[in-house]
Amino acid sequence: MRARSEVLIALAALDHNLATIRGMLRQGTRFGAVVKADAYGLGAARIARRMASQVDMLVVFGLDEAEVVHAAAPTTPVLALMPTHAIDAGGPMHGMLLRGLLHLSAHDAGQVARLARVAAELGVRIPLHLEVDTGLGRGGCLPEEASALVARIRAGERLELACAFSHYASAGGSEIATDVQRERFAAWVAQAALPANCLLHSASTFAA
Repeated sequence: MRARSEVLIALAALDHNLATIRGMLRQGTRFGAVVKADAYGLGAARIARRMASQVDMLVVFGLDEAEVVHAAAPTTPVLALMPTHAIDAGGPMHGMLLRGLLHLSAHDAGQVARLARVAAELGVRIPLHLEVDTGLGRGGCLPEEASALVARIRAGERLELACAFSHYASAGGSEIATDVQRERFAAWVAQAALPANCLLHSASTFAA
């Protein structure tokens, strides 16, 4: 029997939602839209293309998703959350790095060391977003380990600490637990030797 279900995506509603979220943010706050998992089933290429002029960055999980999103929105920076350890020379990710359009997440000292070698081999500078695990337990490094990683990244000739971030475990379910994580992240930021231009992000849709 032929499948009869379908999903209709109202792009005008997407525009409305983006404008609503923008209106909630303080002036000067940058906006990264998460379009991982094929934009949660809505079609990453189509959604990224529509969002490109309205957001500052598009966020995906892996490099395969980054390639799809970049093809649809070729001038918008893309952040890959997956711990990346290698980039193919001459491939699309190499090209994105050369143009400053690919950002990678940093999770631990071993991965950062490998990315430093990748950057040297490819002749690129890699913007890194350091993930600080404040309670989600799904990636990144603990706050007590993160400061050493800050120093390691800043010492790398071809690494740039573009951002530090954390993920909330239950922003839609527990305001108390979210506040604990937010305060933990803020306490770490207050004592970390971050560069002046280092951005911070932690707010999902629920947290925002």
